[in-house]
Formats: sequence, structure tokens, C-alpha cells
Amino acid sequence: GVMRHFQSFLEEQEVFFQKLYSQAAFLMGAANLHRRMKRMNVDICFPKVTERKDIRFEGLVELSLAINNLRCPVDNSLSAEDKHLIVITGANQGGKSTYLRSIGIAQIMLQCGLYVPAKSFSSGLYGKVFTHFTRREDSAMNSGRLDEELGRMERIVDNLSKDSILFLNESFATTTEKEGSIIAADITKALYERGIRVMMVTHL
Repeated sequence: GVMRHFQSFLEEQEVFFQKLYSQAAFLMGAANLHRRMKRMNVDICFPKVTERKDIRFEGLVELSLAINNLRCPVDNSLSAEDKHLIVITGANQGGKSTYLRSIGIAQIMLQCGLYVPAKSFSSGLYGKVFTHFTRREDSAMNSGRLDEELGRMERIVDNLSKDSILFLNESFATTTEKEGSIIAADITKALYERGIRVMMVTHL
């Protein structure tokens, strides 16, 4: 009986130290990233949590781009109150996808309790975060790849709830502009009517 209690005690301690290890690693990573951002002169702020229908930021940069280039990229700002659909459009190579990624990264950092790479940032909290990005191998128009895109979208829609946020980046670019526009419009309309927060980049 004593050995069984001792074994149970050891198992509890092992679980505790595994959790402590993970939390310490997260905090060390946060500190290391903070130092890296400071060296690149990236602005840092602690975000504010607001209603889910509002998102506002000033001087937001795309963090992975900053790390890859070892310098602070061009920043962007946005003020969108009482809107749960935001569509970002513009010329090819104009920075649309980078802009969307910068918001997605900042949202995840906010939800982790971290600082964000911006002068100011405020957004709501979401129970689920989904992304639907066209994959590199999808760039050629191909009906099989459209089926794959639609399959991924179906899996996302099956798991969406009112407290979800969905980032769509050039979705349905694997088909013709006409067909892609119809599919995107139908899906976006349905999500909008359900009140799902959607941030969408498209050239359509």
C-alpha cells in the first residue's frame, strides 16, 4: 500500500514538473522574442481586450517578415468598429496577404497574453481561430485542387461557432475568377449572416 501511494505521488510530481517545464519554456521564448523585436526597432505594446465586433490597431507589423528580414517592415493601421466582415483587396504583390498575416499573428499573441508588434492593438477574444490559405501547390488551376480547397473549407465550417474568427487568404483562386467569385460570395454571405468574424483577402 505504501509503495502504491509513493508511486502515485511520483506520478503527480512528474505531471507538475512537465507543466512547469512547458510554462518556463513559453516565458523564456517570450523574453527572447521581446529582445529580438527590440533589436529590430519593432514597436511593442500590450493589447487591450474589447468586444469581438471591434478591432483597432496602429503601427502593426508582420512579425515573421521582421524576423526573416532582420528589420522592421512597413506598418499598417485599422479602425473597424461594429463590423464582423472585413474584406481586403488590391493589386497583386501589394501586401494583402502580409497584412492579413500580421493581424492573425497579433490576434494569437493577444490570446496568449503576450505583447504584440504594434503601437496599439485592441481586439476581442475568440474561442476558435481558423485559417484558410491557398497552398503553394494550389497555384495552378486544377479542379482536383479546388476540391481539396472546398474540403478544407467544409471541415472549418463544420467546426465554426459564434465565438470563432476565420482568416481567408485568396481562397478559391484555384479555379476561374467567375467560379471562384460565386463560391467565395456564397460562403462569405452565409458566414456573415451567422455573425462569424471573417477577415478576407481576395483579388476577386
